[in-house]
Amino acid sequence: MHNSLSTHPRRRRQDHRFRPVLEPLESRCTPSVVNWDGNTDQDGDGIHWGDPLNWENDALPGASDDAVIGQLFQGNTIIAGSASLNRIESRANLEWGAC
Repeated sequence: MHNSLSTHPRRRRQDHRFRPVLEPLESRCTPSVVNWDGNTDQDGDGIHWGDPLNWENDALPGASDDAVIGQLFQGNTIIAGSASLNRIESRANLEWGAC
């Protein structure tokens, strides 16, 4: 008589599905370029460094940012207090005044 039940333990199926794993990366801080727009968009006063409205996207450049002042502002005086920047690039001849 043949028994239809197997006497061997059931074998588990191996799971061969791909399982992605996330690995943490080191933190990186890349400088953003922030352009001076002065009063070209009619919202800033065009002379005060600390006025966010004088900057592109109405945000002051920070310590890890590159500030760029374009040739359009040649000969302008920008009144600056203190600022921490990664780098400043001026494509214009500027006179810097202090508050």
